[in-house]
Amino acid sequence: MSVCFTMSVVDEYDLVDDRVARLQAIYRDCRIVVLPERCGAWPRGVEALPVERRYAVGKAGLVVERHLEAFLASGCAWWLKVDPDTVAWRPLQHLPEDACFFGTLHGQSLEGGCIGGTRAAAEALLESGALRSPSLLDPAASWAGDDPHLMARAEAGLVSFSAVHAWACREAGIELRDHPEIRSELRHPPDDPWRWAFTHPHKWLDVEEEPLPVGERYAAGERIARTDLHVTTSAAR
Repeated sequence: MSVCFTMSVVDEYDLVDDRVARLQAIYRDCRIVVLPERCGAWPRGVEALPVERRYAVGKAGLVVERHLEAFLASGCAWWLKVDPDTVAWRPLQHLPEDACFFGTLHGQSLEGGCIGGTRAAAEALLESGALRSPSLLDPAASWAGDDPHLMARAEAGLVSFSAVHAWACREAGIELRDHPEIRSELRHPPDDPWRWAFTHPHKWLDVEEEPLPVGERYAAGERIARTDLHVTTSAAR
C-alpha cells in the first residue's frame, strides 16, 4: 500500500521516535513527513519540512494545506495525518478508492489525531481554494462557529486542524467518512486499543498499560512515589 504519513509536532517530542518506529514496522515502504514547530533531530527515513508557525489563526488553512502538499509531493495514493500521541497497531485492512477523507467522525468533523484521505480528495480540496478563503480569518463565521472550545482556541491565537479541515471540505463538497478501523478520541484512548488499526490519544510510551483510567494512573503513580520515598527513608535510617 502506497501510504504517506504526515505528523505535526508541536510538543510531545519524546513520543516521536516510538510512533515513527511503529509506522515503519507496519508500513515498510511508507513515506513519513514531520512538520515541526521547532528544529530537531528526526528518525532515519523521516523528512522534515521547514519550521513555521502554521497553527497561527491569522494563517487560515495553511497548516492543512502544508500537510496535503507534502502528501501529494510524496507520490503516494493515500494520506494519513497522525499526531505524536497516535499509535499504529496494524495496517488498515481497507482504504477507500474514491474522493473522501476518513477517520473517526465526531459531529461534522474528523477527530484530528488520525485523519486519512485519498489522493483525489487532497487534490480536490487544494484546487477548491477553500483553505485560502478569507472566511477562515473570521473563526466564528467559519471553522469555529458557536463552539465555545473552538472559540477559546481562536482567541488564544490558534486554529484547529480538524475544524479548519472539516469546514474547507464542506465548502468544497468533499465527503468526510467514518472509518471502522480508526478510533481517535479527544482526551482518553479506548480501553482496548488493539481492536483498531490506529488509536488516539496515547500520552505515554507504555501504551499497553495506558488503557487504565486516568485517575487510576495518577493514583498508581502517587502510590509508587510514596513507596519510593518510604524505601529511601528506611534505607537512610
